[in-house]
Amino acid sequence: PQTHDEIAELVLAYNKMIENMRERKIIDDLSKKLSSTFRLEDLISIINKQLKEAINAGSIKLFIPEQNSANTFRKVADKSSHDFGSLTIDDYSTLDFLSDHSDGFILNDAPDSVQMTFKQFSARRTDLIVPMIRNGKIIGILLFNLPEEREKYSDEEQHFALSLSSPLGLALENTLLYDELRDQERMKRELEIARDIQQKLLPKSMPQIKGFDIEGFCHPATEVGGDYFDFFELKDSKLGVVIADVSGKGTSASFYMAQLKGMMMQSAIMYDSPKKFLIELNRKIYASLDRNLFITMIYGILDTKKKELLISRAGHNALIHIKNDNSHTTFTPSGIGLGLDSGKVFKKELNEIRIILKTQDTLLFYTDGIIEAMKPDGEEFGEERLLNALIQSKLSNISEKRKNIQTQLETFLIGNKPQDDITMILIDCNF
Repeated sequence: PQTHDEIAELVLAYNKMIENMRERKIIDDLSKKLSSTFRLEDLISIINKQLKEAINAGSIKLFIPEQNSANTFRKVADKSSHDFGSLTIDDYSTLDFLSDHSDGFILNDAPDSVQMTFKQFSARRTDLIVPMIRNGKIIGILLFNLPEEREKYSDEEQHFALSLSSPLGLALENTLLYDELRDQERMKRELEIARDIQQKLLPKSMPQIKGFDIEGFCHPATEVGGDYFDFFELKDSKLGVVIADVSGKGTSASFYMAQLKGMMMQSAIMYDSPKKFLIELNRKIYASLDRNLFITMIYGILDTKKKELLISRAGHNALIHIKNDNSHTTFTPSGIGLGLDSGKVFKKELNEIRIILKTQDTLLFYTDGIIEAMKPDGEEFGEERLLNALIQSKLSNISEKRKNIQTQLETFLIGNKPQDDITMILIDCNF
C-alpha cells in the first residue's frame, strides 16, 4: 500500500501537471492572439485582460521608447488616472541594468537608481519588472504591479510572467515595426501631396511678351522644399516677376508657399514699386509665419515698354545680368528675409534698384539649391559655374540656355541627388 507521503507526492505531481497544462494553454492562446496583432491598441487590450489575469497581477504597465530617444519611455498600457507621464532614464547604469536583466527582477532587488526610476509607477517594492530586449535594444518594459492584498509574486508566477513576456516581446517588436512602416507610408503620402501642391502653385505656362523670351523651371528635391516662382500681369504693359524660397521643407514649406502665392495674387497689382510691395507683404507674412521660419525673395517689375526692370531683394540670392557683350553684373540690393522683422528694420534695410535692359541681354533669377548643390565629396556647384554655364550658351535660345545649366549641374553632381529644389527664371531680351 502507498504511504501518505507517496500519495501526497502523486497529488503534487498531478497538480503540477495540470498547472503546466494550464500555463501551456494560456501561452499557446496568447501567442496565437499576439501573432495576429499589429496594432498597439490591440496589444494593450491583451495585456490588460489576458496577461493580467494569467499572472494574477493588480495591473500591468507597458512602456515603449519615445521616437528618436534612447532613454525616454512612454506608458501605453494601464490607463489609470492616477499616474501619467513617462520614464526618463538619465542614469546610464540604470539602462545597463535593464539591458542585463531581460530575465526580469523584483524591484526591491535592484539598485537604488532603478528603484527611484520606477517609484512614480510602482506602489510596492516587490513589483516585478521585465525589460524586453531585441537586438541589444530595449523595445519595451513591463511592470507587473502586485494586488494590494498580496505581498509578493511566487517563483512560479515570476517564471510564468517571463514565459508570457517572450511572445509579447515579439508581438511588440512587430507592432512597432508596423507603426514605423505605417508612419513612413503616411509621410511618403504627405510628401507626395506637398510636392503636388508645390507643382500646382507654379505657372502652367510662361508669359508671351513681344521682345522678351521667358522661361521658368523648378525641379523639386527628394524632400519637398519651398521654392516658388511666378509672374503677374500688371497694368501699363508691366509684368511682376517673383522668385522665392521658404525656409524649411515638407508640408509646412508647401503650406507657406501656397499662402505666399495667395498674398501675391491679392496685392501685387496694387503696387508699382517692388519695395513698397515687399514692405506690405512682409507685414502680412510676419503676422502669420512661425518665428523660426522666413522667406527670401526677389520681386521685380518688368516694364516692357521702357525696357527696364525695377527690383527689390529680401535676402535672396543675387540677380545675374548678362549683357550683350558677355560682360555681367550681379545685383544684390540690400534687404533681409520676409518674416524676420515686424516692419521697421525690414523697411530700413530694403533697397530698390533699376536695371536698364538692352537687346540680347539675359537675366537669371535662381534659388540657392543650384549653387549649393554638392558633389559626393562636398564640393558645391557655386555661382561661378552657374555664370559660366550661362555665358557659354549666350547665343542659344532660352530653352537651350536652361538645358545647358541643367546638364552642367547634373554632370557636376556625378549622380548625387540635389538636397534642395533647383529653381530658376531666365529672361532673354530680343527687342
